[in-house]
Amino acid sequence: MKILIVSDSHGDKETLLSVIEKENPEKVFFLGDYISDIYEIESLLNADICAVKGNTDVGVNGVEDIILNIYNQRILLTHGHKYNVNQTMYKLYLKARENFVDYVFFGHTHRYEDFIENGIRFINPGSIAKPRDGDKGTYIIFDMQVDEVRIIKKVLT
Repeated sequence: MKILIVSDSHGDKETLLSVIEKENPEKVFFLGDYISDIYEIESLLNADICAVKGNTDVGVNGVEDIILNIYNQRILLTHGHKYNVNQTMYKLYLKARENFVDYVFFGHTHRYEDFIENGIRFINPGSIAKPRDGDKGTYIIFDMQVDEVRIIKKVLT
């Protein structure tokens, strides 16, 4: 199953739609900040959407965390702002541990991150619209099979 993971579109629906059309995923995980972007283009997509709200999504319907189970892998989706990920990963790590997740996908920092802490893999796809770790936006392809997972960082061209 090909899953596209994006975050922090900040109103750039054109880039968001372009990435989705290019990758043609079965699912899209949207990790917040302008959750309305994904909902506004949803009717144009052939993918299932899982989206969480970010700190800029005030007054917009949605949830801040989602926990999924895909191929017996538990996955936490969150924007990360309520866990203070700009300063520390400790609160997010505790949330992951208490929910027995295998993967945590988060945004908010606009920086790509990928690390493992006590068997939990934490991944931030960066921002497709306003990266803070380079001049080009980034996103993730999370390719899940029953017996294998591949994670591929992509950079906008």
